[in-house]
Amino acid sequence: MKIKYLLFIPLLISINSFAQTDTTSSKLFPNGGLKIKFISEKVFEIAPALAWQFTPDFSAGTGICYQYYDNPDVNFQKGFTHLYGGKVFADYRILKNGLLLKNRKSKIYLHAEQEWLNYNNQYFIQDAIPGREWMSNSMAGLKFKYPVAKILDLNLMVLWRLNSDELSQTIQTNPVLKIGVSYVGKRN
Repeated sequence: MKIKYLLFIPLLISINSFAQTDTTSSKLFPNGGLKIKFISEKVFEIAPALAWQFTPDFSAGTGICYQYYDNPDVNFQKGFTHLYGGKVFADYRILKNGLLLKNRKSKIYLHAEQEWLNYNNQYFIQDAIPGREWMSNSMAGLKFKYPVAKILDLNLMVLWRLNSDELSQTIQTNPVLKIGVSYVGKRN
């Protein structure tokens, strides 16, 4: 008789873990960005990320980024370079049920992010010792989320770089404009 009860324990554990997995996955959502710029330089950036929704108004996450960069005005080498690294970010919703574009599901957030990029110092610094170095960028601004499909939001960000060293300003000038998509799951 005791053996029958012992056989039900793994079943109960698996049901419990399914319930936990379901609630966990609804708070974890993919996010990401894409930046293309062809004004004075050629920049292509892809930045996949994962975010966790702590409350309905606050989420934070982490991601990686890669940039193809070609700017003849600062290029001390011929050709292009690659920048890569990671970031952490946070969003706090300041406007629910947005009034913009007459869409009640649009939202506006305060957005902050810290980004670390690895760069080829000979590309940006004349007479530099060959090698790669890290730089840090702090950015803050507004993020506008607009639903474009049942499961996707379009994210438009206008960010301001908070650090003003010469190299950072060369790579990204203010304001920094980003566009991305985020998976929101099933809408009500």
